[in-house]
Amino acid sequence: MYVALGGSEALGFELGDPLRDAWPQQVYREAFDTTTTFVNLASPDATVAAVRDVQVPAALALGPTTVTVWAGEADVRAGTDPAEVADATAAAVRALRDGGVDEVIVVTTTAGAGAALAEVIHDAAAAAGATGVALSIEPITDVAEVHDRIAASIVDAIDP
Repeated sequence: MYVALGGSEALGFELGDPLRDAWPQQVYREAFDTTTTFVNLASPDATVAAVRDVQVPAALALGPTTVTVWAGEADVRAGTDPAEVADATAAAVRALRDGGVDEVIVVTTTAGAGAALAEVIHDAAAAAGATGVALSIEPITDVAEVHDRIAASIVDAIDP
């Protein structure tokens, strides 16, 4: 089972067909076989603390083998202290790993609002045992292209 967690970053609302074209859906189609179940537990404007407190327990109840996490933009907008974001990130990753998730991939980017916390999130996730995918995406006006690039980077990071 593959589960996507996070905030608006993992929902693809700005796409014409987010149920098909959002990066988590593309990862599901490209990295997993047809027997794999996919659930996207991301919610609009979720902070890293919300991922830790709400989404991680829901994910663990499903028993996934692979989880992707992308959050941080809501924390930037809320002015969350970077140390709190780091602690929440590490706790979320540890809970997933301790809960039996084989592969936890945490996504960060140099573009968008979440870029301000990207290094903090990336470092905390790596220290807690996650694979980090740090995307260096310059501002692009074609949102579909951004989702395509994100999906390709994550697919490359997933163990075959």
